[in-house]
Amino acid sequence: PHPVVETSGEFKMLVSQTESNLYFGKMLIGRIQSGSVKVGEKLTIYDQSGDLIETNKVFKIIRRYGMNQIEMQKAVAGDIVSIAGFENATVSHCLNEVGKKTLIPCLPIDPPTISIEITVNTSPLAGKEGDKISAEKIRDRLIKEAQNDVALKIDFGDPKKGKTGSNIFKLEGRGDLHLGLLVEKLRREGFEMAVTPPAVVYKKEGKKVFEPVEYVEIEVPIDYIPSVLEKINFRRGDYVNSVEITPEIQRLIFHVPTRGLLGLRGELLHETRGIAQLKSHFMEFQEYKGPMKKSQKGAILASTDGQCTIYGIKEMETKGTIFVRPGQRVYNGMVIGEHVKDGDIDLNPTKEKKLTNVRSVGHEEQIKLAAPRVFSIEEAISYVRDDEIIEVTPQNVRIRKRELDPSIRKKHRRDAKSEKEQFS
Repeated sequence: PHPVVETSGEFKMLVSQTESNLYFGKMLIGRIQSGSVKVGEKLTIYDQSGDLIETNKVFKIIRRYGMNQIEMQKAVAGDIVSIAGFENATVSHCLNEVGKKTLIPCLPIDPPTISIEITVNTSPLAGKEGDKISAEKIRDRLIKEAQNDVALKIDFGDPKKGKTGSNIFKLEGRGDLHLGLLVEKLRREGFEMAVTPPAVVYKKEGKKVFEPVEYVEIEVPIDYIPSVLEKINFRRGDYVNSVEITPEIQRLIFHVPTRGLLGLRGELLHETRGIAQLKSHFMEFQEYKGPMKKSQKGAILASTDGQCTIYGIKEMETKGTIFVRPGQRVYNGMVIGEHVKDGDIDLNPTKEKKLTNVRSVGHEEQIKLAAPRVFSIEEAISYVRDDEIIEVTPQNVRIRKRELDPSIRKKHRRDAKSEKEQFS
């Protein structure tokens, strides 16, 4: 049966989705609740608080029939259509006739909880693997993405600095997985960029600071429950309940700060050998739960530019976990491993063994190396330290220090140490 609609009343439509059209720009998708609309008719848009967003004319009306898109001059109640001509509206906003103000209730959109910054790649290997490296191209692509992704918020910097504002673009999303998927999408399209470590989106009310807290469900075998509880407690999480799924598997429920979830999924998969399952969603903002200890070790840094050799990597394996493979290009200041101790260490992975008359040429081929640790975008975002950035190219994901010069890094460490001693 056809839907029961009111075709003669005033026009009302709730925006359920947005998309970017190559020819018409931003499109607002939704079902017309009542009334009708024509091309060229002027409409007003309000948000859920009743604030006016914009007033403009309808430029295009498109309706889908299966896989086909048909332009229409008029749409009536019950039609699911895409409307062009409005640039500032987004999901949950309401379209009304001029002079009318009717709000249609809807489910609220979860606020962003994690932010990262994207900027131009400035490493020594910049421009050698990707073909889209300028700030202008990155900016245009992010604008297009923001029209399709309602959970994504982008700050393009101060417009007074130029036509494109700053070359640093701040992205706010619903977690490291959400932002990681966006960076991976750009990477596959040929973009090169640098990504900063994630930061939690806090709220301030007076002198109090509030942080996002998420509802977390972890399904894990009972043998690993003590390890999971220890990890959650270390990350300032609160145990809520447990449900038995099978005699061997239980579902554990927690309330965990968003900053405590960074890197947790990878740790659980490694600890349980891929068995654990983690689901989470935003719950609410709660008062700041206090500082969180970091168990991360120091970094192994490349001390020179060049290509890694089998001999050079073998010499480094006793120092920690290695991130590079033989033949891979590295540069001074690039993170090539995780040190077993606290504090960074500079090593040379390009070192070659000297040939002598008592050594066969094929001897080096007999050296066996441990498999390097390879990062995905999401893993790199969760792993990177505060003084590092992620270099993302179509072919590689590298981690490097913000400051490549070792002497300047050493000076910054001395200044930070003296400042800490001064206030202690």
